[in-house]
Amino acid sequence: MNLLEYFNNPVVRKAFHVNDKLKEVLPFSSFVLNNYKPPFEASSWIYDIFVKYGYRMLHITANADGILGGTGAWKWIKKRKFTVKTPWTPWIDKDQQLIGFIKEYH
Repeated sequence: MNLLEYFNNPVVRKAFHVNDKLKEVLPFSSFVLNNYKPPFEASSWIYDIFVKYGYRMLHITANADGILGGTGAWKWIKKRKFTVKTPWTPWIDKDQQLIGFIKEYH
């Protein structure tokens, strides 16, 4: 079963509370990447306030959203032009299992 078949499976759709009006999950496309606009409520607006008062912020992306992933966060990070502190690095747990990858910015 490929990823699209998985996310279009009725059991998975129900578990993820996918609206029945959405006929099927479509493949991720450049259209989504180029046209996604986060709503005002996204965290971008508050980031400048946090920085002004010395707060630090952690963004965790693509953790649970198999349809859109981290598109909005990636556009947000790219727009801010952060300097890379640590390039893509494997994230390994105590049992030497690969959990994912991280990239650290200043």
